[in-house]
Amino acid sequence: KWDEAQHIWHLETSKGAYQAKTVIFTTGPITEPSMPKLKGIETFKGEMFHSARWNHDYDLTGKRVAVIGTGASAIQFIPQVQPLAKQLIFQRFTEGILIFDRNGVLVDFNAASNKLFPKIKRTDIGKKGQELFANFPKLLELLDAVKRVKEILVLDDNSQYQMQKTILSEATEKAEIVGYMIVFQDITYYHNIVTDLQIEVGRDSLTGSLNRNKLTSEVEILMTKMQAEENLAILMIDVDYFKQINDTYGHLIGDEVLKIFSQICQDNLRHKDIFGRYGGDEFIAVLPYTKEEEALIIAKRIRKTVASR
Repeated sequence: KWDEAQHIWHLETSKGAYQAKTVIFTTGPITEPSMPKLKGIETFKGEMFHSARWNHDYDLTGKRVAVIGTGASAIQFIPQVQPLAKQLIFQRFTEGILIFDRNGVLVDFNAASNKLFPKIKRTDIGKKGQELFANFPKLLELLDAVKRVKEILVLDDNSQYQMQKTILSEATEKAEIVGYMIVFQDITYYHNIVTDLQIEVGRDSLTGSLNRNKLTSEVEILMTKMQAEENLAILMIDVDYFKQINDTYGHLIGDEVLKIFSQICQDNLRHKDIFGRYGGDEFIAVLPYTKEEEALIIAKRIRKTVASR
C-alpha cells in the first residue's frame, strides 16, 4: 500500500512487513522443462534435448542446429553454439535476433526481427549493418560500442525494445571474436507500467493534481530553465471556510469540494503552468513567463468561477 503522506510503500509478506521507497515486481524463472508439441517431432532422428537438461556429451561442432525457445535462451547459449554450428536456425524465437560478423556485416536474422525491420530481406545477408540500419542510429551505436551492451530502441509507433549485444567468440583458447548477436526484447508494456506508476506517485491521490513532492520537483526543474530577468508569478490558493464545510457537512463532502476546486483551478490555468496541492485545502499555481497583471487576471478568473459554483 502506498503511503502518500510519507511517500513510502508498506508491504505485507509471508516473511513479515517491510517499508520501501521503491518496489520492483519481478517473476521467477521457469524451472520445469517443457518440450514443444511439434507435429512430426517423434520422427526426428537427430539429438534433441532441452536447454535446462543440456547434453554436454554431445558435440555440436559442424552440426546443423535448430533452436526453439525464447530470448532468455538466446542470451544464455546461442553465443556459444553459433561459432560451433555449421548452420544455426532460430526462427521460432519471439524476440528479434540479428547476427553480425566481426566487421559489422549481417550474417543472419530471424522472423521476429523481420517484423521490427520489415525492409530487411534474406538477400541483404552479407551487407554492412551501417548500410542496412542507417535509420536506426541507436542500433548502430550499440553495434560499434566497445563496452556498452544494452540500449533502448524506440520505433515510429512508440513501441520500445531493449537491445542486448552479446559477443560471439571461437570455442578455442584464444577465443577470438567472430561476431555479435543483438537480441530485441519488447519492453513497451513494462515501460508504460513504469510511466503510469511515476505519474501516479507524483499525483495527489484525492484531487489528481501534483502532490507536494512532485510540485517542488517540477518547480526546481522550471527554475533551471528560466533566466533571472524573466517573469514568474506564484498563486497561493485556498478554500474559504473549508474547516466550516468539513464540520458542517462531513469530510466526504469536504473531499468532494477539494476535487471540484482543484479541477476548476486546472481548467483555468494554461498548459505551461504548474499546479499542485501543497497540503490540506492549500494549492499552489506557478505561472512561468507571466507578469503581475496577467497573473491577477488568471487569479480573478479562478475566484469568479469558484464563486459561481
